[in-house]
Amino acid sequence: MNKLVILSKRTESMKAKWNNLVIAESDDIVEVEGNVYFPIESVNKDYLKESE
Repeated sequence: MNKLVILSKRTESMKAKWNNLVIAESDDIVEVEGNVYFPIESVNKDYLKESE
């Protein structure tokens, strides 16, 4: 099973990758209890689908 992995926090932005594809990148992230949230406009929706 594939797993979302937060790769690294750089000085200017943070990236989320899945299977070597960048699915989100932003310098406007929110971290809550160790979980990182990206603004919806920074997420590449080409790699997502609606849940059932």
